[in-house]
Amino acid sequence: MNNAEIAQMLHEFADLMDLQGDVFKRNAYRRAARSVESLEQDIQQVIEEGSLDKVPGVGKGIAVKIMEMMETGTSKELERLRGSFPPGLAEVMRVPEVGPRTAARLYRELGVSDLAGLKEAATEHRIRQLPGFGERSEMNILRGIDLVEKQGSRMLLSVALLKGEALVEHIRSSGFPLASVAGSMRRMKETVGDVDILVGTDRPREAMEAFASFPEVVGTIVRGDRKTSVRLADGIQADMRAVPEASYGAALQYFTGSKEHNVKLRRIAIRKGLRLNEYGLFDAAGANLVAGRPEEDIYRRLGLQPMPPELRE
Repeated sequence: MNNAEIAQMLHEFADLMDLQGDVFKRNAYRRAARSVESLEQDIQQVIEEGSLDKVPGVGKGIAVKIMEMMETGTSKELERLRGSFPPGLAEVMRVPEVGPRTAARLYRELGVSDLAGLKEAATEHRIRQLPGFGERSEMNILRGIDLVEKQGSRMLLSVALLKGEALVEHIRSSGFPLASVAGSMRRMKETVGDVDILVGTDRPREAMEAFASFPEVVGTIVRGDRKTSVRLADGIQADMRAVPEASYGAALQYFTGSKEHNVKLRRIAIRKGLRLNEYGLFDAAGANLVAGRPEEDIYRRLGLQPMPPELRE
């Protein structure tokens, strides 16, 4: 597993702790997730060096869970927590105005366990009857449901590209020229889940501020120096990752995917006595950067011809 995948699981831990009302553990997992996202080393290298417990926010308990994730691809504790709540609550939490604590309360007090149940509770005006809610918050929830329903699970490539290219242009015009769409959109898949943007910069905080200032942004889902997720006016989720300029080419290759393609490249790197991750192509010890920018250099250093993104399946 890579840094992004581990961070995603830690964020999920935080969300589930929030659903349980455990603010202390929620904050602990959130801090650890953001630290892992911000690492400039591959987390496997950090573990091999015995310095996992030196990562800010990663205490003994969380370190043990990260080790388990790296070894098994999951966590027994995370699986147990997932089983504590209906899976439909994850969809409920996608609605603007409904965070984990609100979702947990609506589940406990109104039996809302999925998006359909949330819509029913709002249209029947049951939400406004709860203490702390009112007509305005109920209307905001209904508007949020409408955004999620419009977005659906995936969107056509043509729709995603319009948003992605507009976002990239906004980032570039804000003083960050190393910016590109990534993920399945860059591979030109027919349908796309979210709009993924990558920026190479040594000023990540300013880049994230520029991203969040895009005129169509109506809400922030998660904000950090290395990754920020926002909701656009039409319900589409857009995510942007920031990496150091020196790592931009390697990160663009990595976050373009596909997963299977990346696995093949890592195997080739290992056979050549090298180590490949989203921060670059390194020597076997992970100490010296062999290639990181531009993207084409990653392929050439591995003895391969650069491959167009649409062929990386």
